[in-house]
Amino acid sequence: PNQATPADVITAVATFVSTGTESARDVWVNLTLDWGLLFLNATNVALVNGNHVHFTLANVPIGQRSIFLNASVRSNVTDHQLLAVDGMLTYTDAYRNLVGTVPISMDGVEASVPKIILQITPNEATVEAGTRVFLNIYQANAGSGVAGDVWLTLQLPAGFSDAKDASNISGATRT
Repeated sequence: PNQATPADVITAVATFVSTGTESARDVWVNLTLDWGLLFLNATNVALVNGNHVHFTLANVPIGQRSIFLNASVRSNVTDHQLLAVDGMLTYTDAYRNLVGTVPISMDGVEASVPKIILQITPNEATVEAGTRVFLNIYQANAGSGVAGDVWLTLQLPAGFSDAKDASNISGATRT
């Protein structure tokens, strides 16, 4: 996908092709996940250390090979953050001679996160006893993601009473 929201599962695929004349004796795939991604699982056994994921493959035959990796988008990603997976592939020949290192760069996914901004007017700190105060509450989503449920808790000092709630929101409660 082009965009992902917190808790989405992103699948990354690292595909490589051995075009030589013999199997690769050892292949090491070392991936670095963006800090906004959390490793979940992969099609190969992985050694995970923080945001680094390491795969060790033995006797990789000639031809194409893919490693599928699933990662979850962390809840604290920032809006429009580019989530990417990068790394290196290193391999040896049949005699365990180090043959090469290949950089790995995968397409990124943009984080799409809601960002709710609230404004309450008037901003009165003091009200005389018996005075009616009407509060207008404005909210806007300044992020690029769609917000699910949003709860607003407005705490009034003891002695205040709520005369009317004009929010017309189903399930709204007054305190």
